[in-house]
Amino acid sequence: MPIGTSKIGVLGGKVIVCGGSQTFNSPGTFAIPCGVSVISLVGKGATGATGATGAAGNSGFGGGGGTGGSAGPYNLPMQSPNAPIAGGPGNPTSCVAGNAGSTGATGAAGAASTFGSCYTFPGGAGGNGGNGGNGGAGGARGTGGQSEYCSYPSCGGVGGAGAGNGGNGAAGFLARLRGGGGGGGAGNLGQPTCFANTNLRNNSPTCNGAAGGANDGGAGGKGARNQNPGITSAGAGINAPISNNFNGGGGGGGGIGQGSAAPFLPQAYGVGGGGGGGANGTAGNSGNAGNPGSAANPTSFNCITVAPGTNVAVTANGPVAVSWNPQ
Repeated sequence: MPIGTSKIGVLGGKVIVCGGSQTFNSPGTFAIPCGVSVISLVGKGATGATGATGAAGNSGFGGGGGTGGSAGPYNLPMQSPNAPIAGGPGNPTSCVAGNAGSTGATGAAGAASTFGSCYTFPGGAGGNGGNGGNGGAGGARGTGGQSEYCSYPSCGGVGGAGAGNGGNGAAGFLARLRGGGGGGGAGNLGQPTCFANTNLRNNSPTCNGAAGGANDGGAGGKGARNQNPGITSAGAGINAPISNNFNGGGGGGGGIGQGSAAPFLPQAYGVGGGGGGGANGTAGNSGNAGNPGSAANPTSFNCITVAPGTNVAVTANGPVAVSWNPQ
């Protein structure tokens, strides 16, 4: 063997490349070293996203208005058509809880990492969404109006109290032969304005129910009215609009009735007060927070044949490690 000539040069042996590795924590390019033709990969994608918070529960339904006081038994025969009139009913809904909120959406899966166009490292699963909040409690019903049976002109049934922030029903007023108007539902604490006219009996106005509250509570029903030669029916309380179903309904109007020894000569009466308005339902509870996403699991690819001296693009949403053995 000539002096200065290596054994590899004489025998034609291969140059040995030392083993090594390179880790990517952000996007980059892997330059395959000269002499490296086989590599291995291990990597993972990003952690999954947290699930969304559950929706708040729906507000409870508004409470019903109380029933208006009725006109009842009398101590003298009734003169037709002045028959007893029942008080109007209130909104029938009460104490109905709101519906639970919906579950939050599942979080998105974590973004994958890639090595070139052929090797992918999946991200972690997204977290489950939080549970929806419980619905709010339903509003309480307004108190019914009282009925009272007495001789002209001294008395009338007391109006029912509103529940929560429902309005109070008006008292019946015997001297003007009017049943009390129902209280307004949800947000109107005022009592109906009745009997402003000083004239008695047939010339005095109907006692209308109070308006609903500012957030569209149901209006109270009108009271019954004696109008010669008959009696109008008491009005029913009104439900709150469906778009605002957490507001209470109005109370029913009070009824009246008249007994006479002779036509239009009143001797005994029943004059009911209006029912109280229903209360608002309470707001629903907040939804629960979503669960965190899962970390990605490592994915491996071994003994990959590559072309020495070429470049490969790496997308690293999680760590991607490239390694090679001596060769």
